[in-house]
Amino acid sequence: MIGNSQVHNSKLFALLSTLNKKELKQLELWLASPIHNTSKEVLQLYQGLMTKYQKFDQPIDKLTLLKYIGTSSGTKKQRELQPKEEALLRQLMFKLTGQVQKFLVWQHINRDDFTEKYHLTNELMGRKSYKLVSGVLAKLKKELETSTVRDIIYYENLFKIIDIEYSLEVVLNNRESHDKIQELINVLRQTALSKLLKFYCAAKNIEEIRKVKNYYPFMEAVKKHIAETADKNIPIIYAYYALLRLMEYQKPEYYYELKNYLFDNLEAFSLHEIRQLFNHMTNYCTWSIRKGNHNFVEEKHEIYVIGLDLKCWSSGVSFSHHQFINIIRNALEMDKVNWANNFIYKYNAQLHPKLKKDILNYGHALIQFHQKQYSQAQNYLAKITSPEDFIYHLKFKVLLIKIYYELQELNTGNAEFHPINYELEAVRQYIVSTRNKKMSEPLRQSYNNFVNIFKSILERRKKLIYAEPVSASSIQKLQDKLPTVSPLIERTWLEEKIKELF
Repeated sequence: MIGNSQVHNSKLFALLSTLNKKELKQLELWLASPIHNTSKEVLQLYQGLMTKYQKFDQPIDKLTLLKYIGTSSGTKKQRELQPKEEALLRQLMFKLTGQVQKFLVWQHINRDDFTEKYHLTNELMGRKSYKLVSGVLAKLKKELETSTVRDIIYYENLFKIIDIEYSLEVVLNNRESHDKIQELINVLRQTALSKLLKFYCAAKNIEEIRKVKNYYPFMEAVKKHIAETADKNIPIIYAYYALLRLMEYQKPEYYYELKNYLFDNLEAFSLHEIRQLFNHMTNYCTWSIRKGNHNFVEEKHEIYVIGLDLKCWSSGVSFSHHQFINIIRNALEMDKVNWANNFIYKYNAQLHPKLKKDILNYGHALIQFHQKQYSQAQNYLAKITSPEDFIYHLKFKVLLIKIYYELQELNTGNAEFHPINYELEAVRQYIVSTRNKKMSEPLRQSYNNFVNIFKSILERRKKLIYAEPVSASSIQKLQDKLPTVSPLIERTWLEEKIKELF
C-alpha cells in the first residue's frame, strides 16, 4: 500500500524548501534549458510540483507525482505502485535532485564575482591562455585591494591570486621567482594565523559550554609570534588574538581592549566576522553579569545597538531568532520597555516565517511579564505552538511557571493541584529525558538547579498559604544557598522570590 508516503522527507524536497519564489522560477528556466537538462520528464515533474503541490513539507503520494509527468496508468482506486513506475519515479527524483544541486552551485558562483573569475583563471590556465589569465588576475587584484575589508576571506582570496601569479610566472619564465614565493608564504602565514586564532576561540567557547578540554597545537608559538611581529597589525589577526586572551583570562581589561580595537576598525571586517566577534563579546558580557557585574548589561545593549545599525544580525536569510529574543531580554534588564517594543515593530518582518509567530508571542510575553501584566503575558504564551527547539520549549515552560507564581492564585483549595506543580514536574522530566541528548550538561544543570531552588521556594510559599510556620532561619538558609548554586537560570528572579518570603 502506498498511502501518503513520506516523499516530502526526501533530499529533493529538503533542497527545494530552501529556495525562495524567485529562485524557484529561475530553477524552472534552468531545467527548461537543454544545456542543463535533457530530460522532458524531469521538467514535467518539477512543473507539476510548482503548479499543483508547492508545499515541500506536506505529505504527497508517489502516484500523484507520476501523474505530474503523465505516466501513471492507474485509476483513482489504484493504491499500489507498479515496480516499473517505482523505478521511474526514483530515477526522475534522483535526476531532479542532481539538477537542483547544480543550480545551487551555479547560483553560488554567480553571486560571488571573485569566485567566478577565479574559476575562469583556472580554466584559462588549463587552456594555456596565459595572456587572458594575466588580465583577469589584474582585475581580481584591483577589486580585492579597493575594498576596506581585511577579513579571513580577503587573505584566502589574496593567497589564491598570488598562487596563480606564481604558477603563471613559472610557466612563462621557466623559473621560480624568489619575490613571488616569499609573498606567497607571507600571505599563507597570515591566512593560517587568522584561521587558527578564529578556531582556537571557537574551541575555547565549546570548552566553556561543554566543559571539555581541547588540544591546541602551536597555540603558544602563535601567541608569541603575534606579540613579537608586525602580524599583530593585521586587523583580523589582532582581533582574534585579543579575543583569545579575553577567553583565556576572563578579565574586563581584555574585553575593553577588544571592544575599542574592533569599534575603531569596523570597516576592516565583514558583517559575518563582526557578528562572530560580537557574539563572543556578548557571551563574555553574559558571564560577567552572572558574576554580579551588572555594568555589562549596558555593554551588551551597546553591542546589540551597533550590530543592528550595521545589520549584522539580519545579514543572512532572516534575523536570528535567538538574537532577537536575547536583544529583547537584555533591553528589559535595563527597563527599556519602549525600546524593546520599537525593536519588535521594526525587525519582526525579518524573522523566519516558520518561527515568526512563536518568537513574537514569546517576545510580547516577556515584555508583559516585565510590566507585571501577568494575565496578558499568559495569553501570549497560550498562542505558542510546541517548538521543535528544546531550548525554547524550556524557556516557554519556565516563563509560564513564573507567571503562575506571580498571579498569586495559589490558595488552600488548589495549592497541591494548581498547574504550576505539573509544569514544574514537566520541566524536570523534560531535562532528564533521553530525547534531549543534544542538551549540554551545563545547560541541563542550569534548568535542574532552577527546578530545585524554585521547588524549595514553592514549598515555603505553600506553608505560608496553609498558615504553617516558616522560620526566618529556613528562608535565610535558602537565601545563603542561592549564590553557591551554579549554573542557574533566572537567578535574579529567584532572589526576589526568596526575599518576598521573609
